Amino acid sequence: MKLSSRARRRSTVGLAAGALVAGVLSTVAPSASGTAADSTRAIPSAGTTSIRAGSVGPDGLQQPELRPVGRTEEQQNAAQFNRPRPEFAHGVFPKRPLDAPQVPSSAIAPTNPDVLASVDGLRHRDQRLANGGNQFSLEPPDQALCVGNGYVVEAVNSVLQVRSTATAAALTGVQDLNTFFGYPAAINRATGAVGPEVIDPVCLYDPDHQRFMVVITTLDTLPSGDFTGKNTIDLAVSNTGDPTGAWTVYHVPAQNDGTDGTPNHGCTLDGVQPGPCFQDYPHIGADSNGVYVSTNEYDLFGPSYNAAQIFAFPKAQLAAHPASINMTLVENLHVAGTPGFTVWPANSPAGEYAPEEHGTEFMLSTIAGDGSETGNPTGTARRIGIWGITNTASLNTATPALGVTSRLVNSETYVFPPKADQQAGDIPLGQCVNDTTRPTPFGPGCWQVFFTAEPAHNEVESHPDSLDSRMQQTWYVNGTLWGSAGTAVRVNGELKTGIAWFAVSPKINGAGKIEAP
Repeated sequence: MKLSSRARRRSTVGLAAGALVAGVLSTVAPSASGTAADSTRAIPSAGTTSIRAGSVGPDGLQQPELRPVGRTEEQQNAAQFNRPRPEFAHGVFPKRPLDAPQVPSSAIAPTNPDVLASVDGLRHRDQRLANGGNQFSLEPPDQALCVGNGYVVEAVNSVLQVRSTATAAALTGVQDLNTFFGYPAAINRATGAVGPEVIDPVCLYDPDHQRFMVVITTLDTLPSGDFTGKNTIDLAVSNTGDPTGAWTVYHVPAQNDGTDGTPNHGCTLDGVQPGPCFQDYPHIGADSNGVYVSTNEYDLFGPSYNAAQIFAFPKAQLAAHPASINMTLVENLHVAGTPGFTVWPANSPAGEYAPEEHGTEFMLSTIAGDGSETGNPTGTARRIGIWGITNTASLNTATPALGVTSRLVNSETYVFPPKADQQAGDIPLGQCVNDTTRPTPFGPGCWQVFFTAEPAHNEVESHPDSLDSRMQQTWYVNGTLWGSAGTAVRVNGELKTGIAWFAVSPKINGAGKIEAP
């Protein structure tokens, strides 16, 4: 099973029936602002790489197909079901759960006539057989996609590839991310040694410098598959505007336990004993001066959520791919006394950046959920968080001095979405896990194809997660900050999953605080 955060695990299956909900904003809650609690470190280059496909592995199943669950991951998985829910006692959350918005049904949109080409993207077989087959079968299908300068860069799970925008033809083979970022294979099929786990790829094209960037979280492992505690935010930047050429790689230590130059954020192994943190669910945005990677920080092995973090990089310096780059960590983001959660940095069309306060990167977040990250126990809200990282021009100096300002603004109601309906029928994977008699090369029982230790044979048809209520995209265009999040909606009396969208006109006032007039 692929490691992911407790929250991200709930948002990996595709969107169910959808509806659009218009965002309306009115009065504002008190804001927070000031100099960021940040630190700047020099991150050395790990060398150059390129997207070059290795040999394709053989068809057929091999044990283990799924990444082994080591001792430390068992601890982490157990902790995810026992996390404290702070339920902060203040007025920013609803006193009781809010009703889902009611929306009318609408016709399905016709086929878009502007589609120039339609091709198969990367799929499970591509990622499983990459690097000579020294890969695992993985889920969910995390995708990164960025387009520019005549190229499309796509990553899915643990592989990536480049295509032409003119013809949609593949310009490279399929490259596994372990090799691309300079790590041993996910699994050495000859020896059984397990390599680092690479998760959550994201991608960005920088139109100002014509550079592509791919970012992942990597968790270091022992050959047994147990996690060591070290994890990194890894960033690869193309050396030119051609992503089929050379890239430069930087590994940023991110366990934030006081080792490898990281600050100590007080994460634990068990709620008491000090341990490493873990950076989950990275997302990427940019303004005229910087590139910003946001994460959600959890205990790697313990039960707690900490807060959102921002890894800020000077954009011009990245484009020059030097022997080392500066990385400024903006630590432990909070809004109105609650931990920031999935604080999504904005992207912008070329030249449409915010100039306020010597450059500002705007961001959005939501405050609904199950309570274990934000402290909101209702799963509903009618406020969203707006954020600004100010003085981003200082990223171009030797001593960056970023500011952070945040506040909640009133919005439309949004509600944690329901699970998706699933058409009745066969469940081949579940039936395989339940089977104990079918012959396989590994012994009796189809389950042996996927597991080395026998699982419980109790799989049933279920209702998969549809989405959750976190912010899922943020764009700053022509002075307006746009975002969207999942929500429950009532359509003709039925509770369905939909999309809430938000439009904010943020400003930084004379005191350096963010406003939404």
